[in-house]
Amino acid sequence: MATLVFKPYERKYAANDGTPSPWSQTQIDSLKGKGTDWQDLVYRPANVQNHDLSISGGSATTKYYTSFGYYDQDGIITNSNFRRFSFRGNLDQKISDKINFNVNLSLQHSRYFEALYSYADYGGVPFQTMVMPPITGVYDANGKYTVFTGVPWGQTNPVGMARDLWQPSNSLRIIGNVGFTYEIINGLKLKVNAGIDNSWNKSDYYAPTTISFGQPDGVASKSYSNGITFINENLLAYTKNFHNHYVDAVAGVTYQSSKYENLGSGTARGFITDLYQNNNIQSATTKGQPFTGYSDNKLVSYLGRINYNFSGKYYATFTGRYDGSSKFGENNKFAFFPSGALAWRISQENFMHNIKSVSNLKLRASYGLSGNQAIGSYQTLSSVNNVQVIFDNLPNVGYVQGSLDNKDLKWETTKQLDLGIDLGLFNEKDTIYRGLL
Repeated sequence: MATLVFKPYERKYAANDGTPSPWSQTQIDSLKGKGTDWQDLVYRPANVQNHDLSISGGSATTKYYTSFGYYDQDGIITNSNFRRFSFRGNLDQKISDKINFNVNLSLQHSRYFEALYSYADYGGVPFQTMVMPPITGVYDANGKYTVFTGVPWGQTNPVGMARDLWQPSNSLRIIGNVGFTYEIINGLKLKVNAGIDNSWNKSDYYAPTTISFGQPDGVASKSYSNGITFINENLLAYTKNFHNHYVDAVAGVTYQSSKYENLGSGTARGFITDLYQNNNIQSATTKGQPFTGYSDNKLVSYLGRINYNFSGKYYATFTGRYDGSSKFGENNKFAFFPSGALAWRISQENFMHNIKSVSNLKLRASYGLSGNQAIGSYQTLSSVNNVQVIFDNLPNVGYVQGSLDNKDLKWETTKQLDLGIDLGLFNEKDTIYRGLL
């Protein structure tokens, strides 16, 4: 905001806040020139670059694919940036006429330098560039960042916040899957898959003494987290065609395990130097309160499905799942979820052959139950919470009842009925799908 534009607005803002203006009218009238363009000092053109390299090939029994990627994007606020390195590799190998093997691997590492943009009244860079007066320079006579304390807004220096606040985050994610298929007999296959999704995250924070957030002697924190999910699927698949009958069936068991843990230093204050940033937190005069967290849950499922159709006219599907989750009470960890569907393709009947305009006409109906386990881990267990109390002027740790156990908490079950009609006209040039319920 230029000085001439700022003049009439400054008094209006001060009046709206119910505070007196820090300048007299004579002082404001004496100001000349453009002043400090805070937005010009903080914002910049944001460059983006993206590079990908892929290699693929193979033979009659082997196929492979690999790719490498690099992505780099600057933010429009100084010192903000996102960078990502990625790799992906796929291998499909036909070992014999009956055995197939495949491997998929994905690696991704990213680094994010985040600017403080989300806060408004205190610290947010975009907001501060709009309310800091252009009559104030970036630095005072002692070479320190200026702050404007004449009114409730403008408590931080946006240039200092953009340049000196240090809060990068780094993450590494690995996703892998291994699959094995074995044809036991003609039409019957065994499929085994195992996959893993593992991620590591690290967040750093240091506000030096040069900016408002770090005064008087620096503020630091550091945190780590790790999450891992493992999935195993073991399925038998059977397909068979005989005369006008077609059967497709699947039966198997799946297992999923998820774990998450985190560790944080807490917020520490008071350092003799900004040199070490948050790499010497133990030297803080005011120690942070460390914290940790952990959770895990498991899900096992026994499932089956059979599809049948006769002459492409009559269809039937029946499915059943017996799911067990560690999240629920010991009396209701498992639940059964069946479903069924029927369909009649009327357009395949002989009496429809003379109606050329109708290329597809099908009636369908389905009914089934589905389960939901979207609750946190340990919700069914009794728990205690730690609290800090003071005895003899010293901090002590105590415990209070956090929650009571609930052995009967069970799956949320949804019942759903669908009735519908599919109509295709003129060789599917016009298609209508109508749900009747």
